[in-house]
Amino acid sequence: IYEMRDLPPPDPAVGDDPNYHLGLVYADGTRKLAFSTVQLLVALLNTDSLIVADGEPEIKVRSRRTRELYRHLFVRPDGRQVLIMWDRDASPMLDVKLPRGGSRATSYWLDGSGAPLDMRGGTVRGIRLRPGEVSIAVTDP
Repeated sequence: IYEMRDLPPPDPAVGDDPNYHLGLVYADGTRKLAFSTVQLLVALLNTDSLIVADGEPEIKVRSRRTRELYRHLFVRPDGRQVLIMWDRDASPMLDVKLPRGGSRATSYWLDGSGAPLDMRGGTVRGIRLRPGEVSIAVTDP
């Protein structure tokens, strides 16, 4: 992201032509998916401190396999946990046990919309990953 708004093509940009399209909104002000994604991440991670706990989740693969599974777990001071996961090439179904547990979990998509997840016994159940797509799960204490 270089700018909030894409540059119109005749305006000078740093580098070459692809750099005209690195804003959060198009030149006409229409929001891109990236706008909603940044807005969601700021809402979830904007706190005075975060604990990075990437190694804490215990992941059980329920179906299919993982190929290149990535995960980041952030723990907020209010006890909410933000789990960000993706797999570059596979679409596994996962159960994720979080040591700090939680009362409920919500899945968020990059556009900011969300849906409840199954959370029992400190485990978020049935997280379905799609190749190359990011999954964001948030648990409440």
